[in-house]
Amino acid sequence: YILPEEIIPVLKYQLEATFQEMNKGRLENFKDIENKINEVNQKIERLEERYINEELTKELFEKYTGKLLEERKQLEASMETTGSKWSNLVNQIDKSLNIATKLG
Repeated sequence: YILPEEIIPVLKYQLEATFQEMNKGRLENFKDIENKINEVNQKIERLEERYINEELTKELFEKYTGKLLEERKQLEASMETTGSKWSNLVNQIDKSLNIATKLG
């Protein structure tokens, strides 16, 4: 069986849609992590402003900034793992379809 060229765009669209539906939870998780990173960044900004305005001691600033930076680092690592799988989707579909068209 040879895969006709004219159905490749339709097949690609359907494969992407199927993958997205099957991984809906992963996409939502990715967005949640992204929101948490934004929240952590806002907290770091507020700490910096309070430190600049001398509302916090250097010790407190360093203590809380360190905790927030570590939290952000962990979130970014989690996001990177989730995101890399997602971003490779189109490349993997293209490679698979390319191979499938040459099987005949």
